[in-house]
Amino acid sequence: MATRKSSAGSARATSVAPHAALAAVQKSGAPKVKVAVTDIDGVLRGKYLHRDKFLGAAEPYPAGGFGFCDVVMGWDMMDNCYDNTTVTGWQHGFP
Repeated sequence: MATRKSSAGSARATSVAPHAALAAVQKSGAPKVKVAVTDIDGVLRGKYLHRDKFLGAAEPYPAGGFGFCDVVMGWDMMDNCYDNTTVTGWQHGFP
């Protein structure tokens, strides 16, 4: 159930159908889900989440979400750290 604000600013509950991908995960019964991003070289970098954690992370803001280390944007395709980055890197502790 999602909460939406009307034009008058009051919150009201609305029923929203789950995304097709979430419905497929729920129907599959799989115990784990892989979440991933592509790095700047196009290499898929990911991690496995327990099904329940994934479904919780997929909840709308502010209830959902999960962390993902930005080191994946500071590695080359051989897992060597770039030394000329300004956003991420060893000098920033890979936040």
